[in-house]
Amino acid sequence: MDTKNQAVKNMGLIQELARYLATHPDKDHQTTEDVTYVAFSSTDEQLNSANEKLLASLVHEGRKVVNAMQTNDKFHPWKFSPVAF
Repeated sequence: MDTKNQAVKNMGLIQELARYLATHPDKDHQTTEDVTYVAFSSTDEQLNSANEKLLASLVHEGRKVVNAMQTNDKFHPWKFSPVAF
């Protein structure tokens, strides 16, 4: 996947994640300002593969990273896993 397609697809996915984070501040996820979220789609494996590389690059840079996996569960649409802290 080229970086333009990855960026376009990530914009939509990140918008969904941001909406969830803003409307569910009490949920179990990292909310510190210095955390970088990398979103993974519940359906787009090609995007997920590209985002794995992005995640590895961010970890290599020394950033605090949280894996945000989109689920198909309407009550718990995101699963969060700290990757590097």
